[in-house]
Amino acid sequence: MDETFMQNVAQKCDHFENDPETFKSWLNKIEKFTLDFTQKCSLIDTKARDVEQKHTNKEPMGEEDELDHSNIDDKAHIEELGKAKEVSRLKGWGKMDFSEQWDMDKALGVIQENMGYTGGKVGCRLGFIPSSGLVVSCLGELLARIINPHTALFYSNPGAVQLEEEMVRWLVEFVGMPTSSQGALVSGASIASIMAVRTAVQAKHIKARDYHRQVVYITQHTHRCILKALKICGMAECEVRTVKHDYGTRMDPEHLETSLKEDMQNGLHPFMIIATLGNVDIGAIDPLDAIATVAKRHDTWFHVDAAYGGFYMFSKEVRQKSKGVELADSLIISPHKGLNLPWGSSALLVKHGAYLHAAMTLDTQGNYLADTQHDHYSPSEYSLELSRPFRALPLWLTLRLLGTSHFEDCIREKMALTMFCYDELKKIPDIKVGPVPELSIVAFQLKSKDNKKLDELLTKINQDGRLYLSSTKIDGELYIRLSFNSMSTHTTHVKKALQIIKEFLMLILI
Repeated sequence: MDETFMQNVAQKCDHFENDPETFKSWLNKIEKFTLDFTQKCSLIDTKARDVEQKHTNKEPMGEEDELDHSNIDDKAHIEELGKAKEVSRLKGWGKMDFSEQWDMDKALGVIQENMGYTGGKVGCRLGFIPSSGLVVSCLGELLARIINPHTALFYSNPGAVQLEEEMVRWLVEFVGMPTSSQGALVSGASIASIMAVRTAVQAKHIKARDYHRQVVYITQHTHRCILKALKICGMAECEVRTVKHDYGTRMDPEHLETSLKEDMQNGLHPFMIIATLGNVDIGAIDPLDAIATVAKRHDTWFHVDAAYGGFYMFSKEVRQKSKGVELADSLIISPHKGLNLPWGSSALLVKHGAYLHAAMTLDTQGNYLADTQHDHYSPSEYSLELSRPFRALPLWLTLRLLGTSHFEDCIREKMALTMFCYDELKKIPDIKVGPVPELSIVAFQLKSKDNKKLDELLTKINQDGRLYLSSTKIDGELYIRLSFNSMSTHTTHVKKALQIIKEFLMLILI
């Protein structure tokens, strides 16, 4: 053994991992990058927009247009806005030859060049379901990664695993599910849906030879991750029944009942009903209580997708509309949506935890896990993952430092912004609004129902760069939607969005 080589490697590892000066230097640079990033996202949202408009129109700048930060001039604002506009301006991540070591400054520079300022922290990004990725949660992520515990098994890190279980218990209590419930923190609704389908198969003792007889009930507005989960679980042969919905895109319980009876008469087996607490098209809440009654009557697995809308139950109004959610056999709820944690924070909860445990474990363990047997909760026995990050810490730290009252206020604000936007859009003569919002999404179309013009409007708005929106369809008709889920979005952004919509609406209708 070459002692000199071994010693050199040890010293190099110590330098990168344990040297306080190196660590401080990196943290200081990342801190500066973070502050600069969040500040510029804010500037892009507000003053940069106004300054750009003044320059474009060659209007004189008034006192109200003076910049809040004296070290950043008008030109810099325009430059930052330009960086956020075109994906085609990306400079690339460099040649993937990692034999050359970069310093932190160079690495951060490349990150900035390629990521721009187009994430959820920009309050005028209102497409899809935006999330700001709260800074306090990011700090929790940093701590979790630095501590880096192995959270698969209680044996490997009891403290971290205990927190995982406590956060699952908190989610169970928040939703109102019974104490028999258990679950796991996962990356998102896609993984959670696979686990939910597999658990339902386990609980209903369904064999592969009978998959073709199973029926899953959805609506046109059920999230696609359910269909993907069925495919991945080998259930592509099962029947997928699309239940009718009302004008507000909520599942029709009477048609659901009729569909189940017809399927049973035809020798099929009602397997799962997929209800939604806040669909991603317009945020509609299915009549969960009535659907739960149908599911119980026919001994059918009742699954609720509350990934987006679950945390809106901080609102008493939404809590009332969501009655029946506590009756779910399985439920998905995602802190990275309603609470705005960084992407990768979700949970699956199952009413009878034993079913989830049975679905996610094997009869025998690997030889290398022989020393880990115990009677405590272990996340790997309630999820697909063995290797997994410490997801509980960012959620715990966020709730500890901000408190639930903060999120109650934020949810109330988002719902108020949504109704304000809805009411203002109704006043525009050429616009027809969609169903009355239940959460934080507004949809609208042209009164003429000219989809070509509506698509042109959306394209021009998004190409302009000051506002980002997305589209959806309701009963085959095209709608533009605005989602006010991001905690970076406030009154000024809604007013700006309305102004931009009116501006381009005039252009396309000339």
